[in-house]
Amino acid sequence: MKLQEVIEVFRNAGLKIITENHHYFSTSHGINYSFPPLIKIPIQHLNIKRLNWKHFISVIYTDLQLKNTYEFVLATNNYPIEGFDKKVRNRIRKSLQNCTFKRPALEDLLNEGLYININTCKRQHRNDKILTNPKKWEKYISKLYENNQIIILGAYYNNRMVGYIIAYELEQKINIL
Repeated sequence: MKLQEVIEVFRNAGLKIITENHHYFSTSHGINYSFPPLIKIPIQHLNIKRLNWKHFISVIYTDLQLKNTYEFVLATNNYPIEGFDKKVRNRIRKSLQNCTFKRPALEDLLNEGLYININTCKRQHRNDKILTNPKKWEKYISKLYENNQIIILGAYYNNRMVGYIIAYELEQKINIL
């Protein structure tokens, strides 16, 4: 997908995405995040000054050499199971034996996906209205679901969706939501 397509899809899905000095940011709970997450933003005095006056906290993915966080990028097309420790290998084998993986029906995402979101946010002590509010979740997941460049896979156990993953490609990088 192209950057403008990604911005349009997520705006239509209900994310508040703003533009500052030709760069995009998603705001949530008073925090401003550079958007999409894997797009680096060059830091310029004007950007920082503008963001300082509008947002209490801004989290920006930059290309600065000095960092106070770490970035891990796996650059491979091969994910052998032998690359994991024994416990993880056993869990992967068990899930592959017991689960099927396929594109879920929209109805599964609306119902089971919402249930998964509510439980995950509760466990992580997060308050995310788009993921946990039934109306906002319906708008969000429906817009993503109708875009054929957004990849959605569900994990099914006994014909019930027990997990899902959403991803898209931007600038030759896979972004996982």
